[in-house]
Amino acid sequence: MRMISRKERQFLEKWKTTRINKWRYVFLQGGLYSGLPSAVLSYWVVIRFEAAQFQFTDFLINSIVFLIFGMGWGYLLYQAQEKRFKQVFLSDKGA
Repeated sequence: MRMISRKERQFLEKWKTTRINKWRYVFLQGGLYSGLPSAVLSYWVVIRFEAAQFQFTDFLINSIVFLIFGMGWGYLLYQAQEKRFKQVFLSDKGA
């Protein structure tokens, strides 16, 4: 059996507390940290290169769409981290 590294042990400790709040993780990592910055950047690019005027309703719709897709991305990130956690945790139990 292999020994887990210090980095894997740190991951285990951090993820044990993070995984309790699944939807908080999905909202923060996907919606806020990925979705909203992408929405702002994409809307800025549209305004900048199409010489369009700022429309709050367009920006709001853009933000909501990117927030939803960002949460989908956050869910995929959560699943990947959970899979990694289980692999490391099971290898730790076997050692």
